[in-house]
Amino acid sequence: RTARRLLAEGKVITYEQAEIAASLITLKFKDDEAILAANECTSVETAIAFLQQECELCTGRFSVNQMISMLKCIHRCCNECAKNYFTIQISDRNIMDAVCPFCKEPDLKDASEDDILEYFSILDIQLKSLLDPPIHELFQRKLRDRTLMQDPNFKWCAQ
Repeated sequence: RTARRLLAEGKVITYEQAEIAASLITLKFKDDEAILAANECTSVETAIAFLQQECELCTGRFSVNQMISMLKCIHRCCNECAKNYFTIQISDRNIMDAVCPFCKEPDLKDASEDDILEYFSILDIQLKSLLDPPIHELFQRKLRDRTLMQDPNFKWCAQ
């Protein structure tokens, strides 16, 4: 019955997806998460794995939409751990330390300026929805200051 309703409401495209979503809803997953998993996966088993990914920092289990992938490696963590990690890195450390908490990739010390700018522009987009606005603004200020210091003609005002 749930499968037919999901199909009739247009929340899934095929009856197989509707059956997967209905099974997940029966297992007490939220409707929107069940539909997302049903649209992405081909079986109930893979859908459950999709919805119960392990955070590598806190070891909690989270759905895929509550996880974040690091930009230059294979590591993942939950949004809350990523928020805490990047908040500390941005608040207390050099902006060049805003890298993967596991493997410290990318190695920005040996990277070209173009690679560094590309990494930070993508990271900026990723962090905008993750961080509190004052921390994101600090991130952008630190990026701006780093860029200014790369210019040999730039001098800080003495006042």
